[in-house]
Amino acid sequence: MADAVVSGVMAGINFARRVLDRFRRDERGNVAVLTALMAVPLAGIIFTAIEFADDISVRSDLQHAADEAALAALAKPRQRWRDRQKVARSLFLANLDRDDRIERLRWRLRRRITPRGLTVTYQAKAKMVPLFGGLTPFGKRTMQIESAAIRYKDKSLPPRLISPKNTATGTLN
Repeated sequence: MADAVVSGVMAGINFARRVLDRFRRDERGNVAVLTALMAVPLAGIIFTAIEFADDISVRSDLQHAADEAALAALAKPRQRWRDRQKVARSLFLANLDRDDRIERLRWRLRRRITPRGLTVTYQAKAKMVPLFGGLTPFGKRTMQIESAAIRYKDKSLPPRLISPKNTATGTLN
């Protein structure tokens, strides 16, 4: 009986060897294996590219909304500061098209009176929600946008956007 068990085990081992040798020598299906191995890194690269392109789009929308808010704060010359803040905030939110990607939004409107006129600076800080969760290296991140506008003392000149000083506009942290 022991010989029958040993011969059965040996037959099973020989069968497994033949199958593995046949599998090792068979070259059919190599493309499928390589495709399966390359699919994960390729998907990661594609997801990262889509996430990066969408971030550029969101940053552009944030910048546009901040520019409109800064100009709106200067629209009326004899307006109280609190009213300017309300107008800027409402116009910022009205121009923000991509609020589905923003988890938390902070904003601030600052003023500075210069010899040239009244300068306002609209700053927005948005905490972004990633498109693909944890599948890309970006994760959660913060975008900071700043826009400045000036209303000249010369009433014949309209308010216009100016470059904020010492600010990296639209930086990714």
